[in-house]
Amino acid sequence: MRLRDLSELGSEVGQPVRNAIRVIEARGGRYTHDSGHNKAPTWIYSFPSLGGAQLGLRINRKKLSVYMRADPRGHADFEARAGAWTELERHYPNAEGKKPANSLLSEEHAPYLTPERHRLLRLRVHEGQFEALLDAYLGLASNVTSSSISVEASEAAEATGTSASEHPQQADGAAQRSRVISPEQLRQQLDRQDETGRTGERIAYLDELDRLSRLGCPNPAGCVQIIATSNVAAGYDLRSEWNGERRHIEVKTTASGREDCYLSENERATLERLGPEAWLYFVQLSAPGEGAVRLRLQDPVQHFAAEQMVPVVWNVSLGALLAPSEYACSANPIRA
Repeated sequence: MRLRDLSELGSEVGQPVRNAIRVIEARGGRYTHDSGHNKAPTWIYSFPSLGGAQLGLRINRKKLSVYMRADPRGHADFEARAGAWTELERHYPNAEGKKPANSLLSEEHAPYLTPERHRLLRLRVHEGQFEALLDAYLGLASNVTSSSISVEASEAAEATGTSASEHPQQADGAAQRSRVISPEQLRQQLDRQDETGRTGERIAYLDELDRLSRLGCPNPAGCVQIIATSNVAAGYDLRSEWNGERRHIEVKTTASGREDCYLSENERATLERLGPEAWLYFVQLSAPGEGAVRLRLQDPVQHFAAEQMVPVVWNVSLGALLAPSEYACSANPIRA
């Protein structure tokens, strides 16, 4: 099933759902499957860097409902704890024999969730509680209790329009040091990254308005949309269309002068599919709220040589290791 944008759905999508998508993306979630329903479809998000954890998000008009495993990351008490943030709408399997969306029954699309293996919950989230629920579900808080979490010594990746927190290994092969930060410090760091990304989007938006104005466009503001505010899964941030030219613009932002950026697989695939209509605008901030577009690159993926793209997450297949008589595993890089 093709992954649809929110703008392609036939019904209105509620703000709680839109907010949840932002939080999921900020935690490294990737939109990997669309159930295809016309009304309230279920979108599956996967977390490759967190053991392949998954959740199902119902794209509803108003209420926020999610599908989650009852025992994520080995926490058998999660179902009981979830009552602080949600109410249970349904569980699977159940005595009535009712089933969730077929996508969630699929070993291919939802191996982490399928009720064939694990008890699956459909939870209605209380207002303002999704972030706490998700952190507990992913183990970002419950796995470390009140102590701390260990991350690489390098700072979390500069916000580049995404909230990626994975990092490539040091090129010189130096031994990696680690430092310890609290969950609250990590939250603050992600907030700073998110603000940097939003600032970059605003600068790129104003830059595009100026470009169209200089070309003679009588109403630039009517020709440029900030897609990221309504659909974080689109794979690009701005859409510009005037005088027969259409641009789908992915914005990457740096506040430190770095000359690299992070692309999610969804972004890479989207930009590649859009071809000449795809653009990458690279924004460098000079002061809080100030900066400029340093690079405007058309059809960016064709310009990225293999040596310019470094895998920062690995999808490791454990199937062979789980077999009683096999002891080999394979690993494939995920470029992000």
